[in-house]
Amino acid sequence: MNYDFSKMRFNPMDLPKGKSMLDVYPVLRNYEEFLDPKLDKMLKFAVLMTDTESPLFNITDAPIKVETALELAGYKKDEDNIKDGSNAKCNAIIVRFLMIFANTKYSLLFAQKQHFYNQIQTLMTPVDITDDKYEQKQKIKNDISLSLQNLERSIAMQEANLFEDEFTKNAFDADSSIKFKTIAENYSQTDEDAYRWNGII
Repeated sequence: MNYDFSKMRFNPMDLPKGKSMLDVYPVLRNYEEFLDPKLDKMLKFAVLMTDTESPLFNITDAPIKVETALELAGYKKDEDNIKDGSNAKCNAIIVRFLMIFANTKYSLLFAQKQHFYNQIQTLMTPVDITDDKYEQKQKIKNDISLSLQNLERSIAMQEANLFEDEFTKNAFDADSSIKFKTIAENYSQTDEDAYRWNGII
């Protein structure tokens, strides 16, 4: 796919050969999170993920967005353990870029989506029935499951407000109350089927 990176504030795809992000954009040296020259690929990844002028901005499928940003940043594989959000340096870089771009709504959405998928991973991790804390761990998973329903709705509302994707925007009434009409309209289901599919009823 052809992407247009020209509107990005710090375009990571238009660097002269042999030059790093810090070389081309010396203003980034003002932030201690960016100073390690070994983190150049991580800087590219983070800015692709956070710049609202990035061509990846409107990709609402988080795993696809991460995979695309990793590939464009030059990663052959997830050697820095970025996908699961466990890389503290990468998280600090992402937060700093979010602060630079000063988009609080997107910052909240970004953090919530990361938390959502981390919690999904917890839910999908089986608990050994012989574990002494089996019941406690199962209760935690049940609580997570319930909380994720509200989190998913919050994410969907924020995406509808932030992105130009009509498929997402049409999922809400003009008064912003949740009504997942899109699924019914696009897949020939009834509204009741759509609500049930989304866990609303």
